[in-house]
Amino acid sequence: DIICSNFNNQKLYKKVERLVRRFSKTFAYVLPRLPENIRHWHETAYIVVRVLDEIEDNKRIHQDDKKHFMVSLPPALIDKDENQ
Repeated sequence: DIICSNFNNQKLYKKVERLVRRFSKTFAYVLPRLPENIRHWHETAYIVVRVLDEIEDNKRIHQDDKKHFMVSLPPALIDKDENQ
C-alpha cells in the first residue's frame, strides 16, 4: 500500500501512537478507529501540528527562533527518497 510505504518502521510508529495517547484525549480515542492505511498519517500529522502549536505558544522561545523553526520544519519532513 503506497499510503503506508513510509510506515514500515513499527518501532517509530509505536512512539507516534504513544505520543498521541499522551497529548490528546479526543484524537487518541478516534484515530484508532480509522483504517490502518490512513490512521498512521493522521496520527503523525496530529503530532507535527501539536509540536508546532507548542512552539508557537511558548513564551520562552524568541520570535526569531520560532520563525526559523517554522520555516525549516517543512523541508525536514519531505521524504527525499519519495521525490527521486
